[in-house]
Amino acid sequence: MELFEDGKGIAVGDWQFRVEKGPIGSSEETDNLSSKLNMKLPGMMFTKNVVELNARLTTPSESKESLFFKMSFDPVGALRGIGKNDPRIQVKAAKHWDARRANEQVQVIKAETDWTFSSTYMGDIVSGISSIEENTTRGINIEKLKRRDIPVLYFNEAVLYEDELDDNGTSCYNVRLVRLDIHRVNGAPLGL
Repeated sequence: MELFEDGKGIAVGDWQFRVEKGPIGSSEETDNLSSKLNMKLPGMMFTKNVVELNARLTTPSESKESLFFKMSFDPVGALRGIGKNDPRIQVKAAKHWDARRANEQVQVIKAETDWTFSSTYMGDIVSGISSIEENTTRGINIEKLKRRDIPVLYFNEAVLYEDELDDNGTSCYNVRLVRLDIHRVNGAPLGL
């Protein structure tokens, strides 16, 4: 593992992982983005935050490395993954309110978009492989991530957006990079 000189990422074998972070976007940036996407935006938009994954391939006939895969996560992509309002998502007091107004004639207003800013966004493939196999048996081993005896070699994250949901909780879309030393625990090989 090699840490980039600017501290914004790492290289692991043929892979590079980079995290760019900036402040919350200006009101001008968020107003323009809101108009462009035609939607209400979360309260905090980190318009400059980006996470990139790059894979490099060196062939014997080439002296230089050549990029063959690039994937990125950015706030605009995350916002585009927000869909229609999911009726299963309700504030904590919703059942109590429904019971109280059961006999009242109340007009229920349906929200056009998901007020929780829940996104289905899984990143954008910028170059290289055109699609990712979704039905794979491999995935992130959550049990390894939970283990406290595996040393963390690198950690970084970028928040793409966050909102307090009008005091009904919080919604946050962030991307985390974690590099664990899965081969050694307390100086000994890890038997997983």
